[in-house]
Amino acid sequence: MKKITTFFSAMLLIISLSACSSDFDGSRTGNDTQLIMEYTEFNTTDTQDLVVEAGDIIHAEIVVE
Repeated sequence: MKKITTFFSAMLLIISLSACSSDFDGSRTGNDTQLIMEYTEFNTTDTQDLVVEAGDIIHAEIVVE
């Protein structure tokens, strides 16, 4: 009986851990004037506060391959 319980516990652990995936794979750099994000996988949300003044232009590029 102990072997069966151990086996099912191990299987439950393996199945639950295999369902986990990473939120992102890549790099992110940011400060109050710029934000650079390069990801191969992005399954989350991300924010960055930028300090801008009237007349400033924000340039953004989003590339999905």
